[in-house]
Amino acid sequence: MQIYDCTLCFLPDNFKVELYVGLYKALCQLPVIVEYPLETEELLKKADSLYPNSKAIIVLPPQDTTAIPVFGETKEVLGRVLFPFDDLGIAGAIALRELEADGEVRTAFGGLHNTAATEEVLMALYVKGRLPPKTTDFTIMPKISTLWQELTGKKIPTHKAVIGGEIFAVESGIHVDGILKNPELYEPFTPEAVGMKRKIVVGSHSGHVSIREKLKEYKIYCSEGMIDGLLTYVQTEGRRLKRHLTDEEFLTALGEEYAKRSSYS
Repeated sequence: MQIYDCTLCFLPDNFKVELYVGLYKALCQLPVIVEYPLETEELLKKADSLYPNSKAIIVLPPQDTTAIPVFGETKEVLGRVLFPFDDLGIAGAIALRELEADGEVRTAFGGLHNTAATEEVLMALYVKGRLPPKTTDFTIMPKISTLWQELTGKKIPTHKAVIGGEIFAVESGIHVDGILKNPELYEPFTPEAVGMKRKIVVGSHSGHVSIREKLKEYKIYCSEGMIDGLLTYVQTEGRRLKRHLTDEEFLTALGEEYAKRSSYS
């Protein structure tokens, strides 16, 4: 099986060279073949950064519009690489099934240009144990995401699978309690696997465990009575704002609760 990443072929023509080269180098750290337009080969050579797991292409082949292909057909047709279109929202699943049939697929990071998303296909293989251990360091993902956003001018949604900035943010009290006891119940892979960290956030769905964990994060001690007050405040603010509180807002809330406590004494 082989993944060909064609992200660089979909970038705007007015890219910044240093960002383009940086994205190329970062993508080459993934277990994929990185495809790039032939016309950019010289600038990559000048940057002394041509990697063996990359190749220049003259024209990007058209995407497949067939919803459900005959999986494994790439083995029968020389040079055939499945390039699924994502109109039905299942391009990643199609790509994964083709790879499991020992085929070859073409993807792009972030699902650029309505393709199967490279990061999602890779992490699906990772979770299923289909990748050699030496190729499973995906901590470069946040850097790729940053460069990708700068070059495309697009914003990665905060809850985008694998690379969204808040996919490891947990608010609900019962979820916080469960994830602290056994993360595997809620996460198919650890935040550290993709260079991220789990984050406990507080809002209208929070419980006492969430508040205690957030206080522990900042090494702040509060009595149980104080925690009760904080929880009420946080839940009320979360409903008013219709989102979870930022860390700054939580610390402000903590300050206000301290101020209230002082006025009572």
